[in-house]
Amino acid sequence: MRRHHTSVLFLAFLLPTACDLATEVDDDQIAPDGGAGDVDDDLDVVAAETMPFYQMPFHCGQRWRGNTYTTHNPQRAVDLNHDGGDFGRDVLAAASGTVTVVADTGSDSYGKWIEIGHGGDHRTRYAHLSRRTVSVGQHVHKGQKIGEVGESGGATGPHLHFEERHDGVAISVRFNGNTIHYWGERYYTSHNCN
Repeated sequence: MRRHHTSVLFLAFLLPTACDLATEVDDDQIAPDGGAGDVDDDLDVVAAETMPFYQMPFHCGQRWRGNTYTTHNPQRAVDLNHDGGDFGRDVLAAASGTVTVVADTGSDSYGKWIEIGHGGDHRTRYAHLSRRTVSVGQHVHKGQKIGEVGESGGATGPHLHFEERHDGVAISVRFNGNTIHYWGERYYTSHNCN
């Protein structure tokens, strides 16, 4: 355990000596830049207390590469690719809910996309689809096919752009109860099994 110290000097008439405040951070929590690494903001913590138990939006056992970028819009989204080719692969509901949006932004932004409401203002978004197989108002179950991976909108190649949202804001993505890695690339295996 490494201790990080911050000295705070109070005005002499309020406190005659300096206070030494220590914060304990495990060595494995220290990011290369000296920060605390992948620490979620307050919204993520609040959202995690009430969020559905999201699964990857792919068939059980499939392995996908997740990429996150500090320049991504929104930053907490993840782009998912399958090493065996992406285009036309099934996209599944990450949790049960009601389809709230089925839209097409044309040749920019999300392109063909879907949003599912999961209650408590929790939503998931699936973008750059080639095909959508659900309609607004339709109830879907976790693991149900909702579309297919594509490269519509502003995509530069086939992939699934995926977001988990709370109160209208993108939050850190969690699969099977675990927050994904930010920032960079990691592989994940789907547990979206019925």
